[in-house]
Amino acid sequence: MNSIIERFLNVSDSISRWSGKIISFGIILNCIVVGYDVFLRYVLNTPIYWGLELNLFIFGAYLMIGAAYTLLDREFVSMDAVYSRLSLKKRMVLDIFGYVVILTFLVFFLWQTIRFTAESWKVWEISDSMWGPILYPIKTFMPIGVFLITLQAIANFIRIVKGGSANK
Repeated sequence: MNSIIERFLNVSDSISRWSGKIISFGIILNCIVVGYDVFLRYVLNTPIYWGLELNLFIFGAYLMIGAAYTLLDREFVSMDAVYSRLSLKKRMVLDIFGYVVILTFLVFFLWQTIRFTAESWKVWEISDSMWGPILYPIKTFMPIGVFLITLQAIANFIRIVKGGSANK
């Protein structure tokens, strides 16, 4: 049983790490789009109408997919001033409580994003903007990102329950 759990922990960590590294290139793509938009707008005086919306799509995917990587390395904002003064046992109780709350929220959020994305695919949703891009593939990043962070939260929770820290 322990080897199955260890395998799950290793696989979830690997998925979080690789998905975070892959999606990190989205920032480079964002910079290219912004640079192109700025150049056209201010140098050639021919602004593009799709630059901002495309940046929102790229950055949204970056945030959704990158969240699991952030949780893996425990880089989310926390109240270390209080947390660090607690005993190890109190930290563990607080971590368990926190992960139960967040996992409850994530399961509900995952269910809602799947429904939201499925509806978008069902109607082949298109943006109402002047550019009018298709939205259903873009919205697919939401349930994928929530699934990835849920997977990592479960792994962190297992580590805490086993008596350790959420960190590897």
